[in-house]
Amino acid sequence: MKSIGKSGRYVDFRLSGEEIAIGATVRTALSRGVRIPEERDYRYKICSSRSASSIAVLVDASSSMASLRRMELAKGLIFRLLQDAYIRKDRVSMIVFKNNSAEVVVPPTSSPQLAAKRLAELTTGGKTPLAAGLLKARDLLRIETRKGYVPILVLITDGRANVSISGDIKREIERISEAIARDKILTVVFDADDFVSLGYAREISEITGGLYYRLKELSEEKIFGVVDEIRRSFSF
Repeated sequence: MKSIGKSGRYVDFRLSGEEIAIGATVRTALSRGVRIPEERDYRYKICSSRSASSIAVLVDASSSMASLRRMELAKGLIFRLLQDAYIRKDRVSMIVFKNNSAEVVVPPTSSPQLAAKRLAELTTGGKTPLAAGLLKARDLLRIETRKGYVPILVLITDGRANVSISGDIKREIERISEAIARDKILTVVFDADDFVSLGYAREISEITGGLYYRLKELSEEKIFGVVDEIRRSFSF
């Protein structure tokens, strides 16, 4: 069970307490357009003695010259995270989006064997239903949050969405990103656009308050290191 109190690791914030959550306080002030927080902006830490993570790797499997590399990077990340997931009590999942929909190909698990079985026959190709992928990841992580896990979303995409759910791609992505932010889902976006970033990747990171990296500038080891550092912040 998870014990919430003053000791342990910082997992959330609230409007009253003893220790100020600096990041949440600064973000609250900035949302009002001010740089120096006032008392009404103060947010206070909620700490947990245990907070295992549930990490959803959301990968763009649509057709492009870089799609196979994105998939291989995602698979490698999954297996690296699963190496000690059982010990940490973490869970890892993988969602792919392509053609007209998104699919959970690896449900939340701490088993490398299950992941290997599910990932063996993945294919790439088709259009880019980015909004559907974000929505699927948000729904999965909301369920994981209710089970007591810290939700982490890792998005690997060039952001060039071309399939909508209801007609307005840009607004859909904005709304779902806003919902991810409200749900306090920790987000890191790896922008796979090889040239100028023309997709929605940076916008998603900004709306969710997440981290943003250009994929072409990172090694496989660095990608793992970024995600591992986030989950270690919420370990035992």
